[in-house]
Amino acid sequence: MLGGCGGEGAEPLNERRLEGPGFVFSAPAAWRIERTQRSVAAHPPEGRELISVTVFRLAKPFRPARWPAAVREVDRVAAQLAARLRGELVARETAPLAGLRSRRYTIAYRAGDEELRQRLAFALRGRREYQLLCRLSGSPSAAAAAACERLLSSFRSLPGK
Repeated sequence: MLGGCGGEGAEPLNERRLEGPGFVFSAPAAWRIERTQRSVAAHPPEGRELISVTVFRLAKPFRPARWPAAVREVDRVAAQLAARLRGELVARETAPLAGLRSRRYTIAYRAGDEELRQRLAFALRGRREYQLLCRLSGSPSAAAAAACERLLSSFRSLPGK
């Protein structure tokens, strides 16, 4: 009687599936969506929280043997971003993301009198670099923290797009 409701692969009712150029992810249904040619972002109606995915085209296709060089490059980019935000790079790690190797970072910084954390993940596939971003307040709501975790767990790169 309830066949097809909440089955494997179905999105929970409080989420929506967002598709961008070469990727998909899930975001809270009530959040506002902004799209560009290279990105999709979602944010709550109020507050500074944000989740997004942006895709960049690489000059040459990524090859797994080049991972150490890629790590050095994205470490450099993350350090530059932390400096630009006048923040501190407080965590970095290599972790899987949708079957791809990814490099993840957490940057703590201030905007005005508000403490923020930016969580970034960079993943490479073919000629694409995916940048996943979560911006959370210093004391994020449970919904914002869950949206960030859901971004990482629901992200999928789409081959051939």
